[in-house]
Amino acid sequence: MSGIIYYIVIKIKIMKKILYIFTFALIITSCSSDPTNLDVNNIEEPCDFVDAMIDIHKEMNVLSDKYQNKEKIDWDEKDKEKYQKLRDKRNELKSRLKEVYKGRDYHSVVDKEFSECGGYSEYVENRGTRCF
Repeated sequence: MSGIIYYIVIKIKIMKKILYIFTFALIITSCSSDPTNLDVNNIEEPCDFVDAMIDIHKEMNVLSDKYQNKEKIDWDEKDKEKYQKLRDKRNELKSRLKEVYKGRDYHSVVDKEFSECGGYSEYVENRGTRCF
């Protein structure tokens, strides 16, 4: 009987380790989403636009801070490419915004609907920074 209990205890410990590894991997991959991989065609709601724009602006600001006193020509090639992808994604997101809110004044959307989103103050704080 003690052999069966020992076997069960060992199996439980192994399953715990597998669960810990899986959880860790899930946390790591979910926290490191790259805004350049964002599918803007799935964005419909004002707060989703705000959140996406915040993610893009944050990444652009990280790169701008890294090369604060340097011209873009002096940037590392990989960072230049990433920055350009972020700019392209931001433009793609702006086009999607115009598509979703077709026929409406952009500023009224930003002023009214975006301001109701939880991340709006962060959006405002980042949109006027050095990368725009």
